[in-house]
Amino acid sequence: AMTCLRRNPDLLKCDPMSFVGALIESNQLGLSLDPNLGEVYLVPFGGKVQLIPGYKGYIHLAKRSGDVAMVEAQVVHENDQFSYKYGTGAFLDHTPAGSGRGEIVSAYSLLTFANGLRSI
Repeated sequence: AMTCLRRNPDLLKCDPMSFVGALIESNQLGLSLDPNLGEVYLVPFGGKVQLIPGYKGYIHLAKRSGDVAMVEAQVVHENDQFSYKYGTGAFLDHTPAGSGRGEIVSAYSLLTFANGLRSI
């Protein structure tokens, strides 16, 4: 909590009870406030501290549920080979270009459930 305050002094301008509430919520979720881990962020908004889960926090919660075995996220650049299809024959194929991949044009995530099923 002290690290959060040092890194973002605007949190000190917020309602103190909202700060305590955000700390409690983080603890209840079992997510770390360490900004280097990226699980949750404390953000001043409208005079109160808001707890905002990061994508790493959501991944942590999903894995902890026992329903999700793996989460993978990738970005697609303009020079990568990338194709996908929705529907009953859904697929995703991504081969990153070596060097000079170009600008980011898309992103995707793959979920592998504990039972082995995958979702894109």
